[in-house]
Amino acid sequence: MLTAPPNTAASARRTRRVLVPAEVGPNNRQWVPNDLTSLTGAPPLGSVPNAFQPAGLMHDLEFTLHVFYGRNEDRHLYELHFNDSGWHVNDLTGMTGTLGFDGPLAYVHLQQGTLNVNAISADGHIHAISREVGKDWNPANQLDLTVAAGGAPPASGQGGLVGFVFRDLTQHIFYIADNSPISHIGDIIELTDE
Repeated sequence: MLTAPPNTAASARRTRRVLVPAEVGPNNRQWVPNDLTSLTGAPPLGSVPNAFQPAGLMHDLEFTLHVFYGRNEDRHLYELHFNDSGWHVNDLTGMTGTLGFDGPLAYVHLQQGTLNVNAISADGHIHAISREVGKDWNPANQLDLTVAAGGAPPASGQGGLVGFVFRDLTQHIFYIADNSPISHIGDIIELTDE
């Protein structure tokens, strides 16, 4: 059973924090909570009605752990990541200046050797940023996929992004569209790099 550390029940009702249970394996016998926002000094997700669902993954090529989340309070997308020296935080919007913050989708493209993150910005555009194995995030590696796809309809803000890398190594991102000249609210749109 997961239990919160002492004196956190009141703050948990006000804001959501990222708690990740420790892995239970052959050397571990119990689950314990780790408050990653406190460990890294990262801002909490924010008020429950305004918080966005985090996305997480293990980077297969680096053996690192990553959690991405957006905050409505400052409209930024954050990365919490674990490596041999512990947990760290990156403000991806602060690094890039334009990266979206809503509905993050993260995945590793094994063939390209990249960690990819996509998010929805306030104007409904889908933004992507990637970095190579062992490299830092670079603002030059970001792209507005809505523009790159020739004016794809903006996202509605209902739900986040879902996607994957297909067996032919193409990337596919799906989202719910807003009203536009080429779509209706609720249409499911696919962006792909084929």
